[in-house]
Amino acid sequence: MRKRFISTLGLALLLGGRLWAQSVYPDQAALTKRLQQINAQHKNLTSLQSIGKTSTGKDLWVLSVGQGDAKKKPAVVIIANVEGWHLAGTELSLQTAEKLLTQASTDSVSKLLASKTFYFIPSLNPDAAAQFFAKLKYERSGNARTTDDDRDGRINEDGPDDLNGDGLITQIRIEDPEGNYRVAKGDSRVLVKADPSKGELGRYLVYTEGIDNDKDGEFNEDGEGGIQLNKNFTFEYEPFKPGAGDYPISENENRALVDWLYENKNVYAIITFGMSNNLTEPNKFDAMKANQRIIKGWQAKDVAINEYVSKLYTGAGLTDAPTLSPSKGDVSTWAYYHFGKFSFSTPGWWMPKDTTKAAARPAGATPAPRPGAMPGRGMTSAGGGSEDEVNVLKWAATNNIPAFVEWKEIKHPDFPNQKVEVGA
Repeated sequence: MRKRFISTLGLALLLGGRLWAQSVYPDQAALTKRLQQINAQHKNLTSLQSIGKTSTGKDLWVLSVGQGDAKKKPAVVIIANVEGWHLAGTELSLQTAEKLLTQASTDSVSKLLASKTFYFIPSLNPDAAAQFFAKLKYERSGNARTTDDDRDGRINEDGPDDLNGDGLITQIRIEDPEGNYRVAKGDSRVLVKADPSKGELGRYLVYTEGIDNDKDGEFNEDGEGGIQLNKNFTFEYEPFKPGAGDYPISENENRALVDWLYENKNVYAIITFGMSNNLTEPNKFDAMKANQRIIKGWQAKDVAINEYVSKLYTGAGLTDAPTLSPSKGDVSTWAYYHFGKFSFSTPGWWMPKDTTKAAARPAGATPAPRPGAMPGRGMTSAGGGSEDEVNVLKWAATNNIPAFVEWKEIKHPDFPNQKVEVGA
């Protein structure tokens, strides 16, 4: 049974690994409509349910795909958009479901759907994802819970400010001899941390775009976007960390997922489209971590399964993915250590190493990122980029993807006698 199931899992990953290129992502209304259309078109193979609602009333959808009684067959759960800005994951999960269903009449997929169930949760964090479709766009991980992130007794009093009026929150750079950022080699637009040990001198201070609204010396430290779902699960939960929540599984979204999973005991494995990766780089066996009182390492037999699934994944040409370690309190590690299931995760898309090649556009291509979902470009992250960002911009230029806001000088009230520019 286990061997057949793992082969099934490998096939599911391959179906999700070669999909149509994407230029537009669905908002909550479009996502709901698309799921309803899928369900209406394939009533004999699908069912659609909401397992809960966010604090703003958005549905958390689960699409079930398979023949017969879903709960009586081994199942794989595909979860996406736990990080609210990772919109590519939502599209990947939707296209994987659509591809399974369009091929349902073929012999191999028909047998697959007769013996296994697939549950798709395309957007666990729709409140955060909504920021991409708002008038003011920035990459947001936190849900709609109101929080006092700087613990000053006020709520959302120091969020980002659109200083150049372009509808995007990027960064500001301030020329300062005490700055800790320098211009990157290969592209003067990119700023990276200066390394004093290498004799490098900083030239700029870098902050997210905005002003110090509450005059506490911090920029944009208490804006909209409350609890980060990938910090709110129980495994290695870190209390008192910004965005982690007052206690684990405190959020409607996480609670709905956990409750639903514990009611569906046929789930064998979970696949997460997000910002961790154990498919191109499988877990390594660490005897000490795997055998300590609080287990923090995969068991040897499970590592062997991870390696097998990884070979299936990379064997389809899905290689050269970035190294992405899971964060503490995230869903992928919780699924293995506390839910006790196989847990595999992948960003689903990454920039090719050869930045001179254009991204494939016909059927069979993986989704290309759009502004607001560019890997390596966290628009709300304080600080500059890295030398790798130079390659991102080269690739984006090759593919005609807008990926940089050119630096523009502005007057800034917090730096009245210094040169301040908005961009990145």
